[in-house]
Amino acid sequence: DVIMHKVLYGKFKKGVKTTKSKIEGIHDVLREWDEDGDLPYPESASDVEPEDFENVNVVNRSEQVRSHDVQLSLANGRSHVMGTVFYMTVADFISWETKLDLGYRDMGSAYSYGAEIEARYSLSEALALSGNYSLAHGYLRSIPTGIDRNGVTQLLDGALTNADRQWLNYPAHTWNMGVDYGFLQHHSVNANLRGWSTMQIVEPFTAPDPGAYGRLGEQTYLDANYRAKDVLAHVDLRVFAMNLFDNVERIGMAINNGVFHPRGRSVGLQLTT
Repeated sequence: DVIMHKVLYGKFKKGVKTTKSKIEGIHDVLREWDEDGDLPYPESASDVEPEDFENVNVVNRSEQVRSHDVQLSLANGRSHVMGTVFYMTVADFISWETKLDLGYRDMGSAYSYGAEIEARYSLSEALALSGNYSLAHGYLRSIPTGIDRNGVTQLLDGALTNADRQWLNYPAHTWNMGVDYGFLQHHSVNANLRGWSTMQIVEPFTAPDPGAYGRLGEQTYLDANYRAKDVLAHVDLRVFAMNLFDNVERIGMAINNGVFHPRGRSVGLQLTT
């Protein structure tokens, strides 16, 4: 309990998107846990001095998002192809800051652009090929700054982008190719080959150069499904296999910087009614 007291009080002192009502709410929680009444926190929000909030990031405006895209689609019977190009801007981009642990803050302006193409081609009533590819790049217009605990102003790269303002933990290229085949009226099989490439990351603590910027290359995964309808009265069967290549190479972690390893090969069976 004492440790939790210190954690909550530390977050209160650093300030995380704080308003007077939220401050009072924090004090209410602390009072419930402080049975001895010896914690060094103010008795009420009115007792807090202005200097206690010198590092508070008050987010006082909403994000402004503008999106522009152009799409062209062609269809012929059961086949189609569709292409899209897009450009999006975000003003007052709000995000949790991770480098100095400053809480929510206005990271400034950001923009992204890219293109996507999707197609499906039916070779026959039973057999179809499909696929899609997308290209996306995202940047902050400038890297914001923050004041660390020693009063030193630092660039906040590493929170959302690397030092070149490139978005972290999202692949620039993603793609998917699939084949669907139906047979014997109530049976079908599907196989999907999917992948991504070019992902900017912050190297984890376990890496030889922890905290440095890195780039992940290409990764590929293979999934397969078999479906059978009415194997029993009103019962459908599905057998699936995910990540047949057993690819567990690391992927950038979008919520907190670092990496994680995806689930390896898995096989399952599902009955639905």
